[in-house]
Amino acid sequence: MILLLISVASCSKWRISGTRAEHGVMEMSSVKLLGELEDNNILNQPLSVNKILINYENGSEKRRLRANMKTDGMGGILLSIRAFGGIEVARVFIERDSVRMADRINRIYYTGNTEQLAEKYGLKYDYINLFFGDYDRITIKERKIRCENGRVQLNDYYTGMEYLVDCNIKKIVEVNGSAPGDKGRISGYFSDFREEVGLLYPGSISWKLNNGSTILDIKMENLRREQKKDLKFKVESNYKRKNIK
Repeated sequence: MILLLISVASCSKWRISGTRAEHGVMEMSSVKLLGELEDNNILNQPLSVNKILINYENGSEKRRLRANMKTDGMGGILLSIRAFGGIEVARVFIERDSVRMADRINRIYYTGNTEQLAEKYGLKYDYINLFFGDYDRITIKERKIRCENGRVQLNDYYTGMEYLVDCNIKKIVEVNGSAPGDKGRISGYFSDFREEVGLLYPGSISWKLNNGSTILDIKMENLRREQKKDLKFKVESNYKRKNIK
């Protein structure tokens, strides 16, 4: 279960309750809209999210956890997961091809690849950007985008995924679908957008995975830019080694 939960100085902050939908119709080129979505990505640079609250539910299993996250801007993510008592229960390091996890409670060091992660939990590495509302290579045929009441639905004809975009803040607010090879249908919802250190991100995230059998509700705040790109992940030599299966 821990592996699934991956699936990120003072500053001014403003929030958007839901999204700023406007009445009427707005037209723009698809190239311009997709470019602005990409400009608003947060995981393409070194940063940290210092307060993440996670509610996890899968059947009768329910967990409440705290976490913090660092990214290196090159696809690497370091996630520290803690119980509400403050004890670190796991540290997870994810790169495009590999996953490493230190189980602090049982002192087990798990290693594997992202394909195993997708097979076990239905969570592809390519979905990690989407987990935080970031744009990731939507392929559409339309040259002109028609936003009605401030929103537009984009259908990716290559993967079959559907995206609802807020045309005013240029962020994805909902994603639904099942791409080829997926384990099950996924749905993601993003709201309570806020800006810190010039970066716009959702403060509230809800994910339904594996046809709704797994639910993640995530709250994020206290985002910072980082100068260093190196993410340190060390495991003591007395940890038992296991492969992710």
